[in-house]
Amino acid sequence: MSGFLLDVNVIIAILDPEHDLNLRARTWFESAGAIHWITSPTVENSVVRILSGTAYPRLNWTPAMALESLESLALVGMHEFVEDSISLLTADNVVPSRLLSSKQVTDTYLLALAVHHDAILATLDSRLSPIAVKDGRNHLLHLA
Repeated sequence: MSGFLLDVNVIIAILDPEHDLNLRARTWFESAGAIHWITSPTVENSVVRILSGTAYPRLNWTPAMALESLESLALVGMHEFVEDSISLLTADNVVPSRLLSSKQVTDTYLLALAVHHDAILATLDSRLSPIAVKDGRNHLLHLA
């Protein structure tokens, strides 16, 4: 495996010191995740959108502040940025008939992207299901 594609929720937990799962995410990241970790435009944009959104309960960040924190995190360990280089329409590792809810779309995409890059999607979402991605189970790490 080439590294860990960090899910949006892992990065948010790392950046928000008051997040319920901050300690778990930081401990894992410092021991294993920072060895070689990956982000993509989907992940980075989602982190910025959520952390700077008015609905986020703890931080009162602007998009610029969220970008700055994300940029600082990218200096830790061996960070790699990968393009969103596949599509749910054309990815040969996605089984569209197994997408059962709109809530699975982004998770399925990120897992398919991880498989495409021979990486592991690290997530705090225990409900994330790998069924719509061929070999998804072998490329998914639930941290929670």
